[in-house]
Amino acid sequence: MISLKIKRAVFFTALSIVFFLPTSLFSGYIYEGDRIINEKTLKKLEEMGNELFMKTGVSIVIVAKNHLTQDEFLSIKNRYLKSLKPPYVLWIFSKKYMDRDNLGINKMFSSPDMKEKFDEDSLFSPWGGTFTKVLTLRSKTDTTSAAFLNGFADLT
Repeated sequence: MISLKIKRAVFFTALSIVFFLPTSLFSGYIYEGDRIINEKTLKKLEEMGNELFMKTGVSIVIVAKNHLTQDEFLSIKNRYLKSLKPPYVLWIFSKKYMDRDNLGINKMFSSPDMKEKFDEDSLFSPWGGTFTKVLTLRSKTDTTSAAFLNGFADLT
């Protein structure tokens, strides 16, 4: 028979896991990145992503890195696509991809039920996408953060 001390230990361990796990595991927005998006923008993205999740159940994951190899990209993509439950959107961005100069990657993956819910071209079109047109500006300001805020607002 299991002693009362063991039962209490198991109970308090389980309780502490629930209260001390990162809140991102219980939210509809997850960010993984290399600090290429500033903190103020990240807070706004989290706010919008969690609101979207509460109202619609759609989870959004943003992975924003300075550099990704092809293997790293595929590993991240596969890890999230295996664990996310529909409806979801996975957005992977890297300023540099596969050690090629001036070549990044900007890919979005979504659950089948989300395919018709947003227009990826309106976000990423080189001629006027809400994400791409800000990102390509030559400016001393933080264009990556501004581009993510614009693109994310359009997505949500």
